[in-house]
Amino acid sequence: MTEPKPFIGVNRQLIERIDSLDEKWFVEIWIIKYYFFGIEAFIQKREIVKHNRANRAKLEAVN
Repeated sequence: MTEPKPFIGVNRQLIERIDSLDEKWFVEIWIIKYYFFGIEAFIQKREIVKHNRANRAKLEAVN
């Protein structure tokens, strides 16, 4: 299956999501591709760490 290539723009694809053992946070791994005139100009791999919503509410209540 081929992914759509925009004429000018960005295409993001979620590769993997890894949960922590204590389930307080998780990591998302993304592949981001930038296109210019339909040609792939740049590829970036990004890892984003996020807190779970239930844990975030507890952290905000403490502060």
